[in-house]
Amino acid sequence: MAHETGETATSKPARRARRMLEALAFVAGWVAIGYGFDLGKTLNRQCVYLLIGIPLTVVFQLAIRKRPLRELWVRASGASWPRSRSCS
Repeated sequence: MAHETGETATSKPARRARRMLEALAFVAGWVAIGYGFDLGKTLNRQCVYLLIGIPLTVVFQLAIRKRPLRELWVRASGASWPRSRSCS
């Protein structure tokens, strides 16, 4: 598979390290927001803390990873993405 996409064996560990750093920065930023706004003491504040994660995830996916949102749910999304809300 790496041969098809033009990847080399040496680029795979570097990509993995970058992804790990991106994920670590994302989590660290989210935790910093929680501590900065003191969002852990009551249930309402904990809910706000969790809801802040939704736009953070969208920004991370679009700006940092530079991938479409549908790849959050489907790894190899393509033309087969369902266009309607049918169950068939």
